[in-house]
Amino acid sequence: MKSLKVIALFIISLLNAELTHYERGVLLYEQRASKAEGLNANTEIIDQAINEFLKGYKTSGSELSSGIYLLRCYYYKGKFVAEDDQKKKDFFNQGKALGEKLIELYPEAAGAYYWYLVNLGSWAEVYGILSAAKEGVANTMRKVFN
Repeated sequence: MKSLKVIALFIISLLNAELTHYERGVLLYEQRASKAEGLNANTEIIDQAINEFLKGYKTSGSELSSGIYLLRCYYYKGKFVAEDDQKKKDFFNQGKALGEKLIELYPEAAGAYYWYLVNLGSWAEVYGILSAAKEGVANTMRKVFN
């Protein structure tokens, strides 16, 4: 039995060696809820996914796909990992800033728009109505939908 585990780990490590940062990030992202306690997720796996997507974002050919997954990760961390409003603000700010960059670089990418708006809406929810109004969140959302 022990040798089977060793062989399985060896095969997994070989497969892992051939995966791109983006692909490793996706595998980790899909496991993000493991070790969760109720609605509070463990930060370890999502942090590993973010690190892989950040590397993928800097790699030619996977900037957009890695960027969209980063937006998803920032949303997830803000909703299910952050324990206080300040941490939520930090994650949603990261998602908001990255979303703006992705939309500028890839104006035809529907996924970038969608996850940008998800982060923007969550940002507005945490900051409150007045801050969202001052920031022009409603106008930004209208522009994106038009």
